[in-house]
Amino acid sequence: MEERIYEFIARVNLNVLPLFIFYVILRSRAVYQYMISRITARQAVVIIAAALLETGLTGYYNPLHEPLLISSTVIRNGILTGLLFGRGTGWLAGLIGGVLVMLQGTEPLAVELAVIVAATVGGYLAELYKKYHGNFWTDKLQSLLVALALYVGELTVVDVVTYINSSNVSFAGELQFSLWKISGFMALMFLAQRIIVERENLAGYDLLAGEMHVARQLQLDLVSHQLEISFPGVQVSGALHPAKEVGGDWYDCFALDEDHLCFVVADVSGKGVPAALFM
Repeated sequence: MEERIYEFIARVNLNVLPLFIFYVILRSRAVYQYMISRITARQAVVIIAAALLETGLTGYYNPLHEPLLISSTVIRNGILTGLLFGRGTGWLAGLIGGVLVMLQGTEPLAVELAVIVAATVGGYLAELYKKYHGNFWTDKLQSLLVALALYVGELTVVDVVTYINSSNVSFAGELQFSLWKISGFMALMFLAQRIIVERENLAGYDLLAGEMHVARQLQLDLVSHQLEISFPGVQVSGALHPAKEVGGDWYDCFALDEDHLCFVVADVSGKGVPAALFM
């Protein structure tokens, strides 16, 4: 019983660790700029190096000694970098990661070749999706299904080759491992989408806040300008403090003749932009 609990905790950690690493990476403003603009060759090298570093860290932290943990990480990173950044990052991250798996020499040659081919092709197909369908967070459901299809397809190929070439691998065990990896991958893709959407919303909010600040200053200048009058023996002053950035309140003061001043105070129903426009 204790062994099963330990295995469950370790497996959860194997899925949480890459989620945490990518969460920290994607929160960076610089990474967000890479995703929404065309990256340079130097930036592509940095992205590939980061993907390979995450692969190495995930492979190092392997308490269950899963034979295909690094392989599945290479496949995942190829798809993820291709979808996020494009421009050769996906297939190169998959190819180089697959070569590193081969250099370890822990798997049969057929399995290592399958990892290289699957990771490279998957990363390339992910780049094609980004190229022809735009940012993968625009159509969230479609992009998640595409990512899932790529990942499941590549894992299936590698799992079948592994099952054929490794006598100590059981079908049930491979299926269990794959389900854990797929669940972690989908959580990672969903998290990436949410972070990017959050970034876009914040950028839109900052733009709107700046425009509303300008509108507020314009409204205050217009209202206060009405008080610049000259009338003997009278000094007029006023102040406007909208409940929001802009509002529907208005006042004015002007001379009717040499002996009479007219004061006007108005309040449009409602608050904010609609009231301000009507005012």
